[in-house]
Amino acid sequence: MPASGIPISGLLLNDANKNLVCSRCGLTFKEFAKTLKFGCSNCYDVFGEEIKPFLKKLHGSTVHKGKSLEKTDIAKLEKRKKIIHLKKALKDAVAKEAYETASKIRDELAKLENAT
Repeated sequence: MPASGIPISGLLLNDANKNLVCSRCGLTFKEFAKTLKFGCSNCYDVFGEEIKPFLKKLHGSTVHKGKSLEKTDIAKLEKRKKIIHLKKALKDAVAKEAYETASKIRDELAKLENAT
């Protein structure tokens, strides 16, 4: 239940949409408003216009934008990929009993993990 104390179904339902029914799965808009789960992909088409104002209010937009690369620290991702690669290489070196190589990888890994 939202902070307003009104159930979400009360925010979604109105006289115009309470009788909407998905032609493919039979889900009613009233059932959707209670569960907030569509029955099938066709429900998006049938109920889409009715939920747009709710999505706009909830998320500020009706278009899903996903994560933005602008917000992602590329250097951090590269570092994480290198650490994963080095851990695998270390495991392989130990399995092959290449201990000198393993110690070099371990040192490089430690340096990378301790860098800020």
